[in-house]
Amino acid sequence: MSDAQATPELIALYEEVALMTSRMLTAAQQRDWDQLSRLEHSCASCIERISGCTNVPRLTGEIRQRKISLLRRILDNDRETRELSEPWMRNAAHLTGQASGCSRLDLPGTE
Repeated sequence: MSDAQATPELIALYEEVALMTSRMLTAAQQRDWDQLSRLEHSCASCIERISGCTNVPRLTGEIRQRKISLLRRILDNDRETRELSEPWMRNAAHLTGQASGCSRLDLPGTE
C-alpha cells in the first residue's frame, strides 16, 4: 500500500472502531452482553487491521485533528462501556469462580 492510500484507509479504520465502540456502549446500556461480546470481537479484528497499517506518513493538520477526535471518542465510549460492564463482569466471574477483569482497548497511536 502506498503512503497516499495508507492515510485515508487508516482514518477509515479509526472511524470504524469509533462506530463499533458506540454500538458497544449502546449494547452495554441495554445490558445486551451477548451483543457486546460480538462487537468486542469485531472491534478487536479492526484494531488488528490498524496495527497492520504500515508506511503511514506522519499525520498533520486536519487529518491529525480527525484522528485525535476519533481517538477521544473511542476512549470515551470505551470508558463508559467499562463502567457499565465491569459490575456485570465481576458478578459473572464470581459466579463462575474466575478472576475478574475487563480488557481495555489497546489502540495503536494512543501511547
